[in-house]
Amino acid sequence: MELMTEKYCIYTNNFTFVDNDGYVALCCKNLKHKLPYHIKEHKLSEIWNSKEMHEVRAEIANGGEPAGCFKCYDPERDGVRSFRQKALGMINNGVPFQDEKIHALDLRLGNVCNLACVMCFAGNSNKILHNHKSMAEHFNWKDGRLEKEAEKYHRSNYDWSDDPQAWDNIISSVDKNLKHVYLAGGEPFYLKNFPSTVERLGSLAPGANFVINTNGTRLLREKDLKQFKNVENVFIRFSVDGWGKANEWTRQGTNWEENLQVMEQYYNHFKLKVWDITANSLSVRHIPKLIKYLWENYPNAKVQIRPVINKTEILMENIPDRFKADSLEFFEKHKDKLEGVDHVINEMRKPFNNDMKRKKTVRHFVNYYDTHGALTFDSFDPELAEWINSDAEE
Repeated sequence: MELMTEKYCIYTNNFTFVDNDGYVALCCKNLKHKLPYHIKEHKLSEIWNSKEMHEVRAEIANGGEPAGCFKCYDPERDGVRSFRQKALGMINNGVPFQDEKIHALDLRLGNVCNLACVMCFAGNSNKILHNHKSMAEHFNWKDGRLEKEAEKYHRSNYDWSDDPQAWDNIISSVDKNLKHVYLAGGEPFYLKNFPSTVERLGSLAPGANFVINTNGTRLLREKDLKQFKNVENVFIRFSVDGWGKANEWTRQGTNWEENLQVMEQYYNHFKLKVWDITANSLSVRHIPKLIKYLWENYPNAKVQIRPVINKTEILMENIPDRFKADSLEFFEKHKDKLEGVDHVINEMRKPFNNDMKRKKTVRHFVNYYDTHGALTFDSFDPELAEWINSDAEE
């Protein structure tokens, strides 16, 4: 039974989030409360017990809603399990901890990544940063934005995971009470010394679960596979967002045949815990086929799915209901087997935004990736592509 209440949040009380730039925020969904403490310069325990964190906890405990927390409160008001509720269910069976100790870590390890996913941004991928010049030209960025973002997202601002002091500041602040460590990037498997870092954390908290979120593009060397096996509970969350070309277009830089090979390696050598699907309006029609394949070939791994909610061009409301109907029917039929699908269904049921200006925004977005990517949208979804490129009213 879930005992979650609106006056408790696992993220502010027990689940520390270190962002890609090394600053601590309330969680990955709420960067409004980014604290003025960098993990290279402060012990995590100091940050966790800072005045700012105590104030946020008190606000929630008194029934308040901190700025930026609507991404959990809004779904809860709609009767949908929120991000914080799902996290508490996963880590402590839905039961709030009775202390303010760090029981879980969410560590975002910089922005080194080999992909430029359409729903992502330069803070999570330096590959997108490399594309900023062409994006500035295509999307007619305001004067100065290109230079400002080049400075903001420079590698030197996202290299905390290469700093031994930063790791000392984290590891000295946790103990055997640690139950869960989530490691994401960027792409963790492209970081220096990543296997040895996981091994070090594993020796500190041998009872913890270590979950690595990967884009599944890199076959690992035998020596790396052996080193990961020195840690008892290493689990993989494998991100994949569509079948075949739909995944290649959404996750720019992937190759589907190579993805399939990596799926096999990770499933055979790790405890592959979750297939992690991010659904957006341009890929959602190709997700049911993917899920059927995963269920058939990897029955021991769960499928988790979430909607894009923070990128206007690919919101579910952008396309007419007729294009989403089959996928929506599939999700509703299998909602007991798909973790998080209630949120996806909720987004898909929102009224279609039948506005030509929005449609042209989507068209301009698709055109950018068609022009600069390895394949075009109409190569895998000609029906939806025809609608996007038509000026006819729905």
